[in-house]
Amino acid sequence: MKEWDNLAKKNNLAFVFEGVENVDTQILLQKMGIIYQQGWFFGKPREDMIEAQKC
Repeated sequence: MKEWDNLAKKNNLAFVFEGVENVDTQILLQKMGIIYQQGWFFGKPREDMIEAQKC
């Protein structure tokens, strides 16, 4: 994970960590300096988006 973060910084890109499912993971990543996070912890998929993916 640290290698991806270093690569993003080297190329002036944002590193977004996917798969945050609970507050413990969110806090751990934040302590590691990874501020851009996404996953189930922040919000479940909307029903209309799930239906759209089935088409």
